[in-house]
Amino acid sequence: MNIAKTLVGFVSVVALAGFLPGCGSSSTSPSSGTLGIEELSAGTGATVAAGDTVNVSYVGRLASGSQFDAGTFSFRVGAGSVIKGFDDGMIGMRVGGKRRLTIPPNLGYGSQGSGPVPGNATIVFDVTLNSIVGK
Repeated sequence: MNIAKTLVGFVSVVALAGFLPGCGSSSTSPSSGTLGIEELSAGTGATVAAGDTVNVSYVGRLASGSQFDAGTFSFRVGAGSVIKGFDDGMIGMRVGGKRRLTIPPNLGYGSQGSGPVPGNATIVFDVTLNSIVGK
């Protein structure tokens, strides 16, 4: 069942990525409950696919602009080790690229919230893709 959900999410993101016109575009509205992806800088390296292990730098903010986290870490895309909106927002990103992910509660921390993120919060991550292991 988890694999089916991951595949459905992957297909949705790939379909969405095909409609992104390019750098500086916003794909969706956070108020609609869908993931917003804005290409800040496209990057020129390898492209992320489900199953890749990536290294990213990020800054996380609440929709109000208040920063709640920042750092650098590695994770396997599609493995469910990060919130769904962050996972889905990595698909199709290129090494060296920067994206702004606007993540509604249903793809983030939900009604429960987590740590400094209150329940039902829309969150925004500015993400830089540093590398993809093996690519």
